[in-house]
Amino acid sequence: MNTQHLHNFVKAFITITCLIIFSTEGFGNCTYSKPLEAKEVKIGNVLTWETSTEQNNKMFLVQKSNDGKTFENIGEVKSKGNQLSNASYEFLDFSIGSDKAFYRLSQVDEDGSTEFTRTVLINRAMKNNFMIRSMRSAKTDAVFSFTLISHTATRLTYQVRSLDHTSVLEGTFEDIQKENHLDIDLSALPNDEYKILISNDKEIEQVYVRKVSPEEMPNTEFAIKN
Repeated sequence: MNTQHLHNFVKAFITITCLIIFSTEGFGNCTYSKPLEAKEVKIGNVLTWETSTEQNNKMFLVQKSNDGKTFENIGEVKSKGNQLSNASYEFLDFSIGSDKAFYRLSQVDEDGSTEFTRTVLINRAMKNNFMIRSMRSAKTDAVFSFTLISHTATRLTYQVRSLDHTSVLEGTFEDIQKENHLDIDLSALPNDEYKILISNDKEIEQVYVRKVSPEEMPNTEFAIKN
């Protein structure tokens, strides 16, 4: 093998090696077979979730909020490593604090990049006939998406208010029962913070939502496996 051929071979070997290293150390991937759920127990709140695949996942940061707007880290759960089979996780929050709590996970890759799961809500010792169970995010650039559960069939109304208590949007949800995936279109509203009130004749649920530009949307690109 002459010098030129040797030089070309070395360049090709280095290029292939770099490509292999880059592909194996690139962005992580985490597929959830069971999304984040929160359950009340006597000593606190139990969070559970399950993944079906993980690649380059370092850990999950458990984040908590009392208002759904400002989250803080309350613990971390280490990844079970690269795997292609189901992995179950659990976290117990002993520090209950208030009756209502918002939780989400920040999944951290080996390279430091992060992705957020949906936000779940829990109301301790509350016997509401309906309640918001989870939401995609407290920020939206167009549509606020959330899951609501109802123990009885009912008709609900919603009102979107600005922080000066002015009503800027109203509507109804018909035939609400069991688990419902609902949307409120905020695309016509200016970017700002809003309070959403959902009610029937006897009960009211409320959450705070911030309308933002697409560039300000949090990274919530994660997959749920059916």
